[in-house]
Amino acid sequence: MSISLEDIWRHLDGLTKPPRSLGRLEELAARLCLVQQSLSPQTSPRRLVIFAADHGVASAGVTIWPSAVTSLMIRNICEGGAASTVLARQTGTEAVLVNVGTLDDPISEPPPMNSGICYRSRRVCAGTRNLAEEPALTVDEFRQAWDIGAAEARAAAHDQMRVVLAGEMGIGNTTSASCLAMLLADVPLWEAVGRGAGADDATLSRKRNIVEEAVARARALWNSDPLAAMASVAGLEIAAMAGFFVEASVAGMTVILDGSVASAA
Repeated sequence: MSISLEDIWRHLDGLTKPPRSLGRLEELAARLCLVQQSLSPQTSPRRLVIFAADHGVASAGVTIWPSAVTSLMIRNICEGGAASTVLARQTGTEAVLVNVGTLDDPISEPPPMNSGICYRSRRVCAGTRNLAEEPALTVDEFRQAWDIGAAEARAAAHDQMRVVLAGEMGIGNTTSASCLAMLLADVPLWEAVGRGAGADDATLSRKRNIVEEAVARARALWNSDPLAAMASVAGLEIAAMAGFFVEASVAGMTVILDGSVASAA
């Protein structure tokens, strides 16, 4: 027999506290109960999977950071110094970094044991193409990245994870995320395109123009080949996250979405 939201709130309101007194925390607890269909939901074991890849559009001036920063951040993550890995260690969350397609592979040896992260190289190709000039990915590349993410979700299910979440690293990926938000959810340009990692006014203006033109080209493809339309503006790590989220949901795990790039996926 399924548990309804009414059942859950009746249970929560019957606990020794003023009803609905925990605000957002209580709302999240109710949602977790509903997703897991349990009045005693579990959040452990849990796993964070970070997908990383480079973006050709970074060369078009949509970001103030060079693509080399992607590999530098991967090294920092694998050394345990990034916010994601620090938080994972502090909360007892397993962490995995999957390289779906950086320009080069920055990790030649397994991360140190005390870093708290596992690294997997699954590079489909050396980054996407420049979506300002041509399709970012072929349909085959998009599918390969999707399958990599789906495989990570199946691995998490096999390891009996109750909760999973995905992170991302890829200079220029907010441009792809903006394109997908407009293409798939009709988010308006002004809302879809932000400054990313600290873009100045000139960079933001250039980014908006590139996104608007790329989405127009993708929309022209939509009726005949929606997968090609998505691939034309996607990122490898975004496609992998999408596959990860879908497969994790099918497997019955609780999935946490956080951030604009993950939400676009």
